[in-house]
Amino acid sequence: MLWVIFAVMTGAAALLALWPLSRGSGGAPRGDNALAFHRAQLAEIDRDVERGELPADQAAAARAEAGRRLIAAADESAPPVDDASAARFRRRVAAAIIIVLVPLATLGLYARLGGRALQAIGDTRARLRLAQRTVRLFRGWRYM
Repeated sequence: MLWVIFAVMTGAAALLALWPLSRGSGGAPRGDNALAFHRAQLAEIDRDVERGELPADQAAAARAEAGRRLIAAADESAPPVDDASAARFRRRVAAAIIIVLVPLATLGLYARLGGRALQAIGDTRARLRLAQRTVRLFRGWRYM
């Protein structure tokens, strides 16, 4: 029964370690936010020109700068075609390593620490039995 409990605990530890790997990347990439920001910046420049708050020559320079930033952000956010499959492969490798290493580490710790404790308990029981036999033997000598 004790070994079943240990197996369940090891399985639970492995599942808890695997849980973050089962989820995806979690939300939109940061590059998409940067693209939206620079597009909004270009729209704001156009609104400022329409309201007359920004002269045409400054608006052209601001559009050029915002356009350069937009292009740079688009280049950064464009993932390589192979990126999704590579990420999936890395998650699977990490999961396999966790599935193997968690039980092996558990067994290693048990062999290193638990084996000695059980051996000491076994030695203590053997010493207790020897002491009980010795006491019985000496009691027998007392009556002779």
